[in-house]
Amino acid sequence: MSNNTSQSSDTVPSALVTVEYVMFAAHYLRTTLNAQLAEARTSVPRTRLLTALRGDEPRRMGDVAAMLGVTGRTLTVLTDALEQEGLLTRLADPNDRRATLLALTGAGREQLTCSHQVRMDQSERAVENLTEKERQTLVRLVGKLTGGRTPDCC
Repeated sequence: MSNNTSQSSDTVPSALVTVEYVMFAAHYLRTTLNAQLAEARTSVPRTRLLTALRGDEPRRMGDVAAMLGVTGRTLTVLTDALEQEGLLTRLADPNDRRATLLALTGAGREQLTCSHQVRMDQSERAVENLTEKERQTLVRLVGKLTGGRTPDCC
């Protein structure tokens, strides 16, 4: 996409153009954030997994996969990498021997703190040109687009 639009501000964009703009914005923001996280030796998917485990209690892998909207196989690959780096650990579920629990390690909590700061800084830069009212409107409109669903974040 270019930096200018072919439509005047009075023209109502088609549904396709509207959705393309939303998808472009999401892709742009994720790509920009991933570039910043790469400097901290992490990524959006890695940070999402660490964030999902941020509580004090270990979580079942199946529950984490569902929360993140990924397949069990995708979660396993990511878990393998983060476990090898010492950022999380697998535990046996005492209530179900078929299930595996995931928990953050101390190094994982440190990485999560670093990643959170990068996300906060990048988020501030992303919305610095929006007024408070525009930010409220944007969140409200995106909520309408998603049928009221909200991200498991923040």
